[in-house]
Order: sequence, then structure tokens, then C-alpha cells
Amino acid sequence: MVENYKSHIPPKLIKTGCDTLEPLCSWRINYEKNRGLPVAWAKNRTVRYRLTDPTDAPVTCISSDGVNLAMAKANGALTVLNVERLPYFVTEFNALLPAPILQVRLLGDFCVVQQHMLLQFFSITTGFLDAKCFDMGYSLIELMERTKWKPKHVEFRYKPGKMKDLFFELSADQVFVAVRDFQCVYVWGKNGKREDTIHINNRMCKMRDMVMHENQIYLIYAASRSIRHVTAYSVKERRWIFEVTTPLCKTQKLLIAQSLLIGVAVAGPGLTCTGVIIAWQRKDGIVLSERHTQEYVCFRTVTTSYELVIYAETTAVSIWEPRSNSILRKVSTFGNPVYLQEPGVYFRCNFYRQVRLCVGLVHWSEMFSNICSLRS
Repeated sequence: MVENYKSHIPPKLIKTGCDTLEPLCSWRINYEKNRGLPVAWAKNRTVRYRLTDPTDAPVTCISSDGVNLAMAKANGALTVLNVERLPYFVTEFNALLPAPILQVRLLGDFCVVQQHMLLQFFSITTGFLDAKCFDMGYSLIELMERTKWKPKHVEFRYKPGKMKDLFFELSADQVFVAVRDFQCVYVWGKNGKREDTIHINNRMCKMRDMVMHENQIYLIYAASRSIRHVTAYSVKERRWIFEVTTPLCKTQKLLIAQSLLIGVAVAGPGLTCTGVIIAWQRKDGIVLSERHTQEYVCFRTVTTSYELVIYAETTAVSIWEPRSNSILRKVSTFGNPVYLQEPGVYFRCNFYRQVRLCVGLVHWSEMFSNICSLRS
């Protein structure tokens, strides 16, 4: 663990054709020896490194595309690091408002951040591109484009409205945006020009969540207080593929597990259990299996890897295989809460154990190599 300085290396310290950085980083030997950040489950051993300075603002959210890692902070700053091998600094810039960044998405050179209901497009190399506002009415969604506001004017003119849910995903040079109270999905290009608008068939619904995978959009919308609809849309074919309902549980979150679509509901049927996890086939929406948890779960305590679902209850973490509807492994947390999240190809796990906070970024392929061998 680095104690005196940030562990990422600026590009100016990396010389062409020279991989010897031990004089600059005494921890490099251990880092290379362990091939990045794997976790040795058998020996309960981890390799850790520091990405932020203790004097920096708190990190509110992260996003990674497997090469770069974007860290959004509470003061509106965003830092991009290259984490493909040895972490080093790429760029750093500030969002338009002096407010915490609520969400961030990173894909290649394209980065999108959310502050309040203001969505901002950035390029890692060139900087600010455009902004969209979702709490000042339909006519002002394209805020920067229609009113000719400059980025320096946004801080003074923008007035946050009532907070609503905002969901967005990146695909190539496009951003797909869904808002809780709007019955459509907006599609903008990297330059901020609107390229398409996908309308939901139900004009009275409320959006609850959206995920995107392999040119397909999966949405949750509420048609009533007790019924949730899960629907799939093909971006390439421009048509709706299937729609299923969950009439007895309020599905709040969608996750992708390769060929499976996972739905997470906090309240079970008739409140008889505290959590329901449903697995559908992504291609046709057929239900494969359903898991009723014995203890409390929420969307922050469920994640996926390959075709496995990992969910944390109050006192244990379970690994569930939906196709066989079986629990592969269950590990006790000794009463400590666990929050699981999957930003891009990286796994983030924050948990308290013996009054110590451990924050790790672990590559999926390294982390679950032993888990997937359980089938044999």
C-alpha cells in the first residue's frame, strides 16, 4: 500500500522502451508479480493500491471501459486514469456545476456525467462537447444548442428542479437517455445532435431503469403502483422484441449476465419475503428461474458475472446459477453489510470488517476464475 503519494504514474515518467520503474515505485515488483489486482480466495490475500489522495474530495461514482477508469468526485471534478496495466494519469477536468457528480459513463474517448438533471458530454482529448437539461421542460432539453449558452454561463443560469430519475447508457458514439417522467428514450450523437427518439407504447408509464447490451435496450416501466413491465428494444432492427410483466413484485433494477437478463425486486409477492431475483432469457423474455431471498436485498447488493448472480444478504454473500437454480457458494459476512456494483468490466466491493474499510478494484476474469471452476 502506498503511503506517501498517489500510486498512478504520469505519462512523462514513462520512457519509451523502458519498463523499469522500480526506482520510482518500490511497490512495482509486487504489482507485476501479482499481475494487476487479482484476489487469492484460498489465502484471503489482496493486492491494493491508492488511486486518490486523502486530501481529495470523496469519490461519488466510477466507470471503466477496461482501459480507462473515470473517477467522479463530490466537488464536480473528474479524473481519468489508464488502468489497463500499471495505473497512470490521463486527464482531469471539472463538470459545469459546483455540485456532486451523480453518475458517470466512460466508453473510449466519450465520457458522460450527470449533475442534478444536467447531462454533460465530454471528450477525454478535447474536453466539453454539449449538455442536456431535463428539469426545465421539453423545450429546453437541448439547453446549450437552442439557447447558445456557454459553459461558463451554466453555473449562473441553471436552477436545479425537482430531482427525478435519469438513466443513460453509451454505445459507440451515441448516448441513450431515459427519464422517469418521459415516455421515450432520447438518442444523441457525440456532437450533441439528436439522432433518434424511441417512444414507449404506454403513454402513462413511469420509467424505473434502463440497461443496454449488444445493441439492445432493456427497460422497466411502471403502469400502476403494483405492476412492472420489462421490455426489450433492438436498436439495430428498430423494433420492440418482447415484453413481460411482474405483477406481484416491484422490479427495480435490471442487470445483464451474458445471455440472461436479471431483475431485482426488493418487495416480494404479498410482502411474504424481502427480495426476489428473476432471470429471463435475453432473446425472448422466457423466465428461467426465480430466487426468493431469506433476508433483505436491494439493487445495490446484487451483481452478475458470466451467467452467475452474486447477491449479498444481511449476513451472507451467495453465488446463484439461474440455469440450474442452485447456490454454488455461500459465504458469511459476520453481520457486516456488503455493497456490490459492476461498473464496466471492473468490480467494486466496499465492506467493513474489523473496523477497517477495504475498497478494491478487481478484474472480473481474475476474480472469478475459481468460482467458474465449481461446475466441474
